[in-house]
Amino acid sequence: MIQWSGLPKVVPTLALLIATHAQAWDQHQFINEAIMDSASNTDSRPYLHQKIKTPGGKSERETLELLSRELKINGAKVPVFLENSETVTVEALLTSAMIDEPDFGMDQDLPSEYDASDERKWMGGATGPTSQGFRHMLFPGIEWWSPIQTFQLPLHSIGQAEERILSLRARSDRFFSEGNLFWGYRTLFWMLHYVQDLHQPFHVTQVPERRMLPFKELFSHFVARTTQIISNYHYAFEGLALEFVKTAAQDDFGQCFAVNEPRTIVKVLDLVHETRKVAPGVGKTLYALFGNEMKDPEMDLPNDKGSIDYYSFAHANLDEIPEIEVASLKVLKELTCAQMKSVSSYTLGEIDRAHGLSENSKSTGK
Repeated sequence: MIQWSGLPKVVPTLALLIATHAQAWDQHQFINEAIMDSASNTDSRPYLHQKIKTPGGKSERETLELLSRELKINGAKVPVFLENSETVTVEALLTSAMIDEPDFGMDQDLPSEYDASDERKWMGGATGPTSQGFRHMLFPGIEWWSPIQTFQLPLHSIGQAEERILSLRARSDRFFSEGNLFWGYRTLFWMLHYVQDLHQPFHVTQVPERRMLPFKELFSHFVARTTQIISNYHYAFEGLALEFVKTAAQDDFGQCFAVNEPRTIVKVLDLVHETRKVAPGVGKTLYALFGNEMKDPEMDLPNDKGSIDYYSFAHANLDEIPEIEVASLKVLKELTCAQMKSVSSYTLGEIDRAHGLSENSKSTGK
């Protein structure tokens, strides 16, 4: 359910509770844990139990300072993984918060020279939690044979997600070639964060459903209001998806993480277009479920104004809610499952590829 100060309930059929808003695929750590919960994924990959020595706080800070300049990130926002050097497994790194570190601030409030094309004004603004969006998204431009479904402003391609994926993959490969497994895996998991992000339809399609647009404000604050509204639907979808993921081991959603055919990135745009095909279905169904309430000026989920009880939506008694909500929830769960299958395939495929690199180098244990 949805709630904000001074406004009435909007869906009276479910319990109204306060819930915190979501960020990104909120949270990638839960996705990786679900991937590791599948025995078919772990039994065939004994290298996941390989032990790696962490470098310790002082060494981590030195490397983060180096990577800040090289990768143009705010390294000060990246936490030290372990202050004291310890031995951990690859699986422990994969299921830690390391995969979520790109959401901890490394891409937020960056200097203007890191955004030479001024893309942030179209993708969440230059400050605050949504200012990282330009690095976590890729809108490839309007397709003139499908102008309504691919509408975006500006009309040309914007977003640095492809550059992030390619630069982090190259940096990870260099660490592995040097035998530095800790930083090889850490930068690989950063790279996988962006790969997983590009499976989120709102990260590749600016407007998944045209009814989300504030046409009444076309000539007054249209871009600002569109950013706010799309961010609301964006966060609402991710919060609901998180509830599906968190309880995957308890229902049939767990099968969405079993990998039959691992995949590696060949062309980032291929992944973008795969996700873009899913976007209209997600947008239409999400609008059917939440309606116009995300368009209210007082609703601003990224900035903690308003909230949704995702648990009640995801775990509602389907016999007690309207038919349109039942249908919408089922479709959204199916679409989310399909995306998680692809997320799992790319995640393990890229880790398999990295393991091959690590076997061909002499590990320093750093």
